[in-house]
Amino acid sequence: MSRSSLKAMGLKGQLNLGLLVLLAFTLLLSLWCVYKVWATPLPGPIMPPEDALSPLAIEPRVVVQDVDIIALRPLFWASRVAYQAAPAKPEARAPARDEIDKLKVVGVYSSGVLVKGLKGKGRVAIGDEILGWRLDKVDASEVTFSRHGQSKTLQLESAKPRTLKKARARPVDGWR
Repeated sequence: MSRSSLKAMGLKGQLNLGLLVLLAFTLLLSLWCVYKVWATPLPGPIMPPEDALSPLAIEPRVVVQDVDIIALRPLFWASRVAYQAAPAKPEARAPARDEIDKLKVVGVYSSGVLVKGLKGKGRVAIGDEILGWRLDKVDASEVTFSRHGQSKTLQLESAKPRTLKKARARPVDGWR
């Protein structure tokens, strides 16, 4: 087709021609796919090797003579006792300052506290453990930790207000 004949067709004719070409291409592609599916033969089944289908020959570990010896042994012997491990020795610790004393309670929230201490800052919720101590109670100004029947109360570190500098009086325009 020449350019002049395309111009004479107009926009509607050009769109119809483009759709016709696209439809023809789609039809040819569909026919080619159907041909490939029907013309390609299916591969035959792949059978396993013959030795994979036969069971393995297992050699018996117990000889018939050993079975008689085992059957004659008593099932429970009086000399047999269960193994008992030696009791663990408790660690001897010096009554030095406990790690919990090194913590500082810097804040309180609804279900726990904010602490600052050995490893930076962190949150401890009621029931959580830190350094082997469990947080039991949170009040507005103190918290209670417990361990092995002992309890320890830590006070909330009060916020120290910064000293305020007195504002310098400056005249505002219009108000002197």
